[in-house]
Amino acid sequence: MSEIVDIRELNARIEQKSAFVDVLTIGMNKTIVGQKHLIESLLIGLLSDGHILLRGSWFSQNLSH
Repeated sequence: MSEIVDIRELNARIEQKSAFVDVLTIGMNKTIVGQKHLIESLLIGLLSDGHILLRGSWFSQNLSH
């Protein structure tokens, strides 16, 4: 029943499969400057197929223009 897992192989597979997250983060950092927490929250919402509520002074100021 118990399966032996090579942790190095598992880490390599995780790193390979999640490389797209770095690309997403770089792109988001180009658009959303200085909002690390917001970017992390957006990524969590996107990757978990969840809903995201955006609020704050930046949005209210820039959406009214």
